[in-house]
Amino acid sequence: KKLLSEAGLPNGFKVIMETSTGMAGGEETLQIVAGDLAKVGIDVELRAMPFSNWSKLFNGKAWEGDMTAFAMFFSPVMDAAVVFSVYGCGLPHHVVCIPELNDLIAAQEKEMDPVKRKALLQDLMQKSHDEVLSMPIIEGIDITGVSKRVDGYTNWGRVVVYENMSLND
Repeated sequence: KKLLSEAGLPNGFKVIMETSTGMAGGEETLQIVAGDLAKVGIDVELRAMPFSNWSKLFNGKAWEGDMTAFAMFFSPVMDAAVVFSVYGCGLPHHVVCIPELNDLIAAQEKEMDPVKRKALLQDLMQKSHDEVLSMPIIEGIDITGVSKRVDGYTNWGRVVVYENMSLND
């Protein structure tokens, strides 16, 4: 509440959150998040929908939301640049449009030298941190049951390495 007051919003504000129901427990979790935000004066109208509908809105021109919730993922490629696929000024609906970041996103996409690309990504990560592009609210978890008959099960960055698995007798 204090931060909202300092920002000139002592009475809070209203937002629309359009989000996908594709994450297990996601809608219920976001209802809790909306309740927590309401306690400080942010009134969230939660519009949860199947991923196919959300994706059409998010990637099209029918987007009405002020905010969204989706999993920031690096899998299966384990590339830090994957998270920036939803940021950029040229997208049909941009979550964030900061020209300097847009230039860095474009530059790292074209850079083939691994050392130079790493430096661009590090710069991009630092600037995205400083600009607060997103706000992690919840941490997703996986619980996996594996039979005693399975050898070589590995979960690497939330990606199961199937080629290492085999069944024993």
